Amino acid sequence: MILSAESRRLLGQWDGFRRVMANAIVGATPMIRVLGLLTLRAIQTLQRYDFPYAFFDREAQALAWIDSLRGTSAPSPSASRPGKH
Repeated sequence: MILSAESRRLLGQWDGFRRVMANAIVGATPMIRVLGLLTLRAIQTLQRYDFPYAFFDREAQALAWIDSLRGTSAPSPSASRPGKH
C-alpha cells in the first residue's frame, strides 16, 4: 500500500489520542479488505470501542457515507455493515 506524502505528513502529526469515529476504506483489493477487516476488528476488541467502518470502490461513495454519519455524537456499529459498497 502506498501512502501519499500528505497522508504520511498527517500520520506523523497524529498524537494518538483521538478516537476514531468511523473508518472508510477506498479502493482496496479483496485481500486488503480481508486484512483490513481483521485489523479493524482487532482494534475494536483491544480498545473495547466500536466504530462503524466500510469498504468502498469510489471516494465519492465513502464521502457520502461519512456525511451520513456526521451530526451523530457516537456512530453506532450497526450504521454500516463491513463490506463492499
